[in-house]
Amino acid sequence: MANEDATGAASASPDEKGTPKEGSPEEKGTDSAELIASYRKRQAGAEAARQVAEQKLKDAETALSTYRAKDQTAAETEAGELATLKANLAAANERAAAAEAKADARILDARFPNARKELPEVTDEVRLAKFEAMLKEDEVVEPPTPRSNNAPRTASGGGAAAKPKTSADVLAELKTQGNPWFNG
Repeated sequence: MANEDATGAASASPDEKGTPKEGSPEEKGTDSAELIASYRKRQAGAEAARQVAEQKLKDAETALSTYRAKDQTAAETEAGELATLKANLAAANERAAAAEAKADARILDARFPNARKELPEVTDEVRLAKFEAMLKEDEVVEPPTPRSNNAPRTASGGGAAAKPKTSADVLAELKTQGNPWFNG
């Protein structure tokens, strides 16, 4: 509206020679008081429009800042939750790794007790096996005492030790079996 007023005022101004143009308010015979009142009305209307536009701008900026604040708090909340979840995951992974390392150490302690006593920092199974073999050679292992061929053996069936069979016992047993090839 202010632009239209400026263009209308430009057309109503006198030309370069100082004579009023056709269609200008000066030609119609208006006096200066009416022109001043008209300019004041236009100026008041322009000022009112400017104030309305400024108010709309303030309202829009307020709405925008409210929206940005909500969006920012949502993003911060989401980022905070994400950071919390990442921290929980890292802590869980750390606990799992520590538990796995402890379990691996127990397994190595059971498999290679002598080597782990001497070298607890070594975790390579091949090296531990070599150290275990070297350390076991130092120990003196007594072989078990051999039994004689005629040593008494414990019978799993319970009772006394078995008596040696005589030839008469063997023949009697063969007769009771009823084999066709025995004719004795």
